[in-house]
Amino acid sequence: MAATFAAPRTEWTGRSPAETSVAAVVRRAEVGRAAFSLHCPDLEALAVDACAEVVSEAVEALRAWRGVPSPARRPNR
Repeated sequence: MAATFAAPRTEWTGRSPAETSVAAVVRRAEVGRAAFSLHCPDLEALAVDACAEVVSEAVEALRAWRGVPSPARRPNR
């Protein structure tokens, strides 16, 4: 689904999400409509998931910059 999350970012550059269709997103992501529907009920859900991915990437980058390991990679105590 990474390509599908990247697609709205690219598709929405210079226009609002309201001006984008599921057809445009799946075409850009090179996935089928059925694959989209399995993961996201609509464009709003995709937008929320894409934003969550951006935030997660930013948090991981900040942790790496500060030298703080990700909670998933911390050793068990």
